[in-house]
Amino acid sequence: MQKNGKVTLSFSKTGYAKSNQIENIDHVIAALPSHALSAILRRSNHVSRSNMEVSDNHELVTSTLGIMLRHIHWVDVAVVNIEYDGRPSEILPHVGFGHLVPSSEASNVLGVVYDSCVFPQHDRLSSPSTRLTCMMGGSWFQDLFGDPDKVTPAELEEAALHSLSEQLGIHKEPSNMHVTVCRKCIPTYRVGHTDLVENAEDFISEHSLPLSLVGSSYWGVSINDCIFNSRIAANNILKKQGFSS
Repeated sequence: MQKNGKVTLSFSKTGYAKSNQIENIDHVIAALPSHALSAILRRSNHVSRSNMEVSDNHELVTSTLGIMLRHIHWVDVAVVNIEYDGRPSEILPHVGFGHLVPSSEASNVLGVVYDSCVFPQHDRLSSPSTRLTCMMGGSWFQDLFGDPDKVTPAELEEAALHSLSEQLGIHKEPSNMHVTVCRKCIPTYRVGHTDLVENAEDFISEHSLPLSLVGSSYWGVSINDCIFNSRIAANNILKKQGFSS
């Protein structure tokens, strides 16, 4: 296992290059976000040909696939974790998993997870508390909060508390708050996404690239989707290697 290293992915006769050393790999299963894999593929064009036995169309293949994947759109999300003193039954109007806000509603939040209802074992042992996670922004981040690099935690906290007051009737002061701005954390499947992914996978197949695309970028963002599609990818690799799945 290699951690915290930069890699270049080159489809050659010898493997892939990593910091001037070559690792022989039979097949790459890429679970990276599509924008990260795209950057790796496009960066790989700068690998010195003296270090690798590269096919004549190597640069064209990697850059083309990298450009294709770059068109998958990702959005930023602000996550505000909020804790109140008191049990969920005392704080929330309804006990449950949480709620989502339809896009037709004028709201700062995309949805709220009632963490203390979902994972009560993570609550404080010393005294009852209610933990909530507010998710804000997404495709509307710039419209609501401006530049993700310039918005302040205080602005996001205020927006989250205002939404909880309106939607859940919570007016008391929280005991703890924590703000995180997650950059490019959720892929958004725009019109034409299916064709885009199918074209990328056809390109991989046509050029016999030992590469499988898995993760939330392609065929579903949920954990269930990621597991299901990863199993499909693993089974396909086994079949190509002559093993039964």
